Amino acid sequence: MRFWSVLSVAVLLLGGCASSSEQIAALPKLEMRQLTAPEKEALRKSLSQTMKDPDATQFKWLPVVVARKDKPADTPIGYCGLVNGKNSYGGYVGFKRFYATITRNAKDEYDRGVIQHIEGAPITFGGTSTVGDAVETGAMEGSCNAWGYTDFSAAS
Repeated sequence: MRFWSVLSVAVLLLGGCASSSEQIAALPKLEMRQLTAPEKEALRKSLSQTMKDPDATQFKWLPVVVARKDKPADTPIGYCGLVNGKNSYGGYVGFKRFYATITRNAKDEYDRGVIQHIEGAPITFGGTSTVGDAVETGAMEGSCNAWGYTDFSAAS
């Protein structure tokens, strides 16, 4: 009996996944713009603080959502791009997709943020890994898709 309950839930979840591409296609197009050089530098400094070697962290940037003028400057938005950091042995691990929340200052410049998820890295709470890579990657993809980031090939 328990087997059938688990199987039923799995089928429902997989059925929901089949329609997720339709849900993404139905999302409204967000207005995007390129980050300026000063914004990239400010975000690099801020976002890299969660990395093992912040000064060596490399980024490939994507356009950013244009901020709504009716929202306060410190209202966070979602942002996705590619990040390459060093491992414990000092070698680069390769560029991975990331999801971050970023905020802008009073001049409408994005200048700070925090990486929330990196592709393939387990989600941790209180220093303990609690969620596997597949679930974490799915969460990251869902967050990126919600903010209009579906194609990472143009990151530079």
